Amino acid sequence: MLKSYIKRLKQVAHAMLSLLFSFLSDCSQFYKHGYRSSGIYPMWLKQGYQFASFYCDMETVSELTNKLGWTVLQKRFNGIENFNRNWNEYTKGFGTLDGEHWAGLENIFSITNQMVSKFSQPESNTPWLRIDFEDWNGLQLYTEINGFAISSAEQRYYTYDIGPAYGSATYLDDNSVPFHHGKFSTVDNDKTDDKCPSKSKGGWWWFHNTCGVANLNGYYTKHKSRMELNSIYWHAWPRVNGVRTSLRRVSMKVQY
Repeated sequence: MLKSYIKRLKQVAHAMLSLLFSFLSDCSQFYKHGYRSSGIYPMWLKQGYQFASFYCDMETVSELTNKLGWTVLQKRFNGIENFNRNWNEYTKGFGTLDGEHWAGLENIFSITNQMVSKFSQPESNTPWLRIDFEDWNGLQLYTEINGFAISSAEQRYYTYDIGPAYGSATYLDDNSVPFHHGKFSTVDNDKTDDKCPSKSKGGWWWFHNTCGVANLNGYYTKHKSRMELNSIYWHAWPRVNGVRTSLRRVSMKVQY
């Protein structure tokens, strides 16, 4: 009788844990509930009322908030995944979550608007964005951006007011964000004046006539070389890295 009772209690506890697990909506919540291993987790997306899987970085500590639990939006480290994709692929996402990948614009819209309600402005209650960089010399820098969110597909996944930016990959005298107020463009759905997606071989948020500020989805250089505008590019890199070495690793992740 006692064994049966204990077994039933374990079943109920497991069911309750599964229910709680199912409705957590970002990696920082998983971390708070005791999930400390980096890996793939199912998120409840409040904007779309559906589940989607994301990779959670549970090891990186925010330099500004001292919190752990980052939801990864993009990761590049070996050039295996082709980022020169069309609009539909960038909308849905591509790659493998535990490897190189892009989470998808629709998922990024949902995860960055988790705390937005009909009573709040879209730009309010947005997560921090962290970008980690490593070049082919092993130099590791980061930037953390105070507030990052994008609009829906109807507005071309426009980036809202974001920033300022802080960290070692940021200008000492300029903490602006280079894709602030940018609209997303791809090679087959290009709204830039200068064919930015074709030049950089990847989709990104650009102003109409400015290709040379950032594109973390640009062409992957598989060897040590000089960072160029048609490669993975970050506006501050030529100033924080005097030799302008190309990037070997880059990742984008958000945290509430």
